[in-house]
Amino acid sequence: MFQPQSLQSKIGRKIRHQRPDAEWVGKVIGRIGKDGGIIVETADERTGRPIKYATAHDLRRSCGERLREAGVPPLVICRVMRHSSWETTRKHYAPGDIQKDAEVLRAMLAAKP
Repeated sequence: MFQPQSLQSKIGRKIRHQRPDAEWVGKVIGRIGKDGGIIVETADERTGRPIKYATAHDLRRSCGERLREAGVPPLVICRVMRHSSWETTRKHYAPGDIQKDAEVLRAMLAAKP
């Protein structure tokens, strides 16, 4: 069984809550991404930007994109992502791909009698 409290004590963090906060989870996932060498963006010598390793936000973005690609209705994705409006979800996780949208429409229309 997953017990986040035990993870907190292993790294020397005092257990303050029954449930870890978003900041702590983000740091743990970021550390896993870095230790695992999961690179989402390469370094840019021109700008001095360092390598970007996978973070909790990258997992969230991936979830939103995969739900969209699987044909999950927009409002369901919005609820899963816990956004107050579809516009926020669309802007960040489903900017749109006209070819994919056309395929979805074709499939829906083909299924109609």
